[in-house]
Amino acid sequence: MSTSQDEEYDVSEEPILEMYFPPSSQAEHSQRRSPIVPVVSSPGLRLYLSPSFARRRNSPSVRNSPLSLANAHTSATRRPPNVVASTAGVHTSADATGPPTRSRKRKLTSDIWDDFTAIYDDNGKLVEGQCIHCETIFPTSKKSGSSQCRRHRLTCTEKAKLDELIGTIQPGDARIPAIKRFKYDRDKALDELVRMIVLHELPFRIVEYVGFRRFVASLNPAFKLMSRTTIRDECIAEFNRQKTQLLEVLKNLNSRVSLTADLWTSNQELGYICVTCHFVDNKWKLHKRIINFAHVETPHNATNLLNVMLKTMEDWGIDDKICSISLDNASVNDLMVSYIKSNLIGRRLLAGNGDIFHHRCAAHVLNLIVQDGLKVSCGAIDAIRESVKFVRSSAQRKENFDKIVTQLGITCEKQVALDVSTRWNSTYLMMKTASEYIAAFDQLAVQDLSFKCAPSASQWTIAEEICKLLVVFYDATVVVSGSLYPTSNAYFKMLWRVKWTLEKEASNANATIRSMVLHMKKKFLKYWKLSYLTMCIPIILDPRCKVEFLNYSLKDDTEVEGPKYLAIVKRKFKEMLSAYSSEQIGDSGIRNEQENQASSSSDPWARWSQHVGQRKQRTKQSEYDMYLKDDLVPPDVEIDVLEWWMTNGHKYPTIARMARDVLAVPASTVASESAFSTGSRVISDYRSRLASETITALICLQDWMRPSGVIDSTTIVEDLDNEDEILRASTNFRVERNETQVDS
Repeated sequence: MSTSQDEEYDVSEEPILEMYFPPSSQAEHSQRRSPIVPVVSSPGLRLYLSPSFARRRNSPSVRNSPLSLANAHTSATRRPPNVVASTAGVHTSADATGPPTRSRKRKLTSDIWDDFTAIYDDNGKLVEGQCIHCETIFPTSKKSGSSQCRRHRLTCTEKAKLDELIGTIQPGDARIPAIKRFKYDRDKALDELVRMIVLHELPFRIVEYVGFRRFVASLNPAFKLMSRTTIRDECIAEFNRQKTQLLEVLKNLNSRVSLTADLWTSNQELGYICVTCHFVDNKWKLHKRIINFAHVETPHNATNLLNVMLKTMEDWGIDDKICSISLDNASVNDLMVSYIKSNLIGRRLLAGNGDIFHHRCAAHVLNLIVQDGLKVSCGAIDAIRESVKFVRSSAQRKENFDKIVTQLGITCEKQVALDVSTRWNSTYLMMKTASEYIAAFDQLAVQDLSFKCAPSASQWTIAEEICKLLVVFYDATVVVSGSLYPTSNAYFKMLWRVKWTLEKEASNANATIRSMVLHMKKKFLKYWKLSYLTMCIPIILDPRCKVEFLNYSLKDDTEVEGPKYLAIVKRKFKEMLSAYSSEQIGDSGIRNEQENQASSSSDPWARWSQHVGQRKQRTKQSEYDMYLKDDLVPPDVEIDVLEWWMTNGHKYPTIARMARDVLAVPASTVASESAFSTGSRVISDYRSRLASETITALICLQDWMRPSGVIDSTTIVEDLDNEDEILRASTNFRVERNETQVDS
């Protein structure tokens, strides 16, 4: 049947049986309800036909609300005052005025109770039995016996339908008892449906598709599908339930968290901000969770962004646990971060002076360095770009090119792809892939006289030199964009590899390469002076590097004023360590110390206590020296730096607390940017009318449902390679808010 855009499909038009497969354990008999008793029990297959109970279970507000989840066990065992249901060996009765009482009851051993539910009076005596198939009630007291129930089993129409269904599932199978152990749980089936819709970004209307309904009915006719609005409510209820759980995790967290944020515009022409939370849990495991994907009102200035960020921190109860915020290099972000930093320092919620509070996105910094180099006019890149355009301009040209590739025996799996001029990584990949087809392009120039833009041999040589220069940037971007491992300690190492490559290529024989390197080095020095603390402090917490690696890299480097910045880094690290040490003592410890000092002049024991406290403080102050004095982990040994700190943290407890916070800082904002790929599919041309609250629920819930809630950097690179349209939209949005960008 056809429906209009706003009409709901009436799923009650098709009668479908609800089949229930209950638990085999007698201890679980008290978990099903009927119109007379709230609990139905059976160790075999069951038909669940109570309309009132089905309606209650189908309600998302009842099934999935945080309140109902918290009281699930209480509500499941609630009893009417005059009847109680079977339990495993004890009787529970309750009235309207008194508390429950417990007494012994007769154990049920007859096989009729596989198909009947026992009903007891307030005294714990068996009085009736209710058929779980048709809900007919028969007397089963000692006086009346159970013969009526036994005869009913032979004539019950609903039971006969169930038996026929079992025969259809496993015809002639002697292992029917095996399927009796299967328990059909409608709540679980509904949870899996919600999970499928959220993870695979399916439309809510899928539950109203006739084909999908027929498919579900063929698997299990007991599962009754609902309307699109109901499944939407189920998704939002699941989001609220999991949000409650995540709130509890963050509340009990003993470490600080770091945030990343980025902006994006949808096909609705609305701006959205994605805020991602990164933290190391009590077992030293790194986690990433999207905690907000919200609409941002125009104009997208520092004040509006500040309000969104502060509200997000307040809603999640993490305003007193912030370590850093990673953002791109837009000037509006610099202003917004300065507001947040002042707010948190004024409330004494930041450790120390917030020296590493603002973390500039490493991937964005690398991008700006490369873009400056690519501004140098290069005929090689232009020639390759025009050649790719020529091949991809028509189906006939592409077929001719593919025939040439086959004739020459070129086995490259990747096909030539056109780059996006605003994305240097796509330009690098275009040149790298095109270099595999040099012979094919040369042959195409011979066979097709209209192909007049073929690169020359010298241009191919320059392209290969550019690829050698850019590969280090590409590898660095992949490393700093990860979410499965700490990246803050890898930032300095990757950037210094970039610096070493630029120094080597500065003497390249090709003038074009030398000019590109000159522009890149200027941009590198600019961002080194802006971000040296966020680059260097995390590397000290890497047991393979410590301060010794910084000494090796900076002490003789006058180009970046290495000695000057090295001294600042050492001083700031000690100040942060001192702040963490004071934070560990706490205000109460400081008050006790002041009280001890006041009374030490008259109390010898207090003077001794003060001496012991000072000795402990001296020990804590020497923790830094002890950490630096211990041997380095060999640099060529691959280690999990978080696992190392979990194992060795007891030696340096204060530094370990600091490491747990600093190593959770993401080097880039890719974790937030990757959500825009999901956003473009959730807010598609066919779903452009979704409410902002629904969009937030879907995108956050999908992130939480993924295994370990993290993304792989490999996936990020693939997204960067494939999501051209998304990036164009994102780039257009950034142009709007970056008119006064730092790099202008």
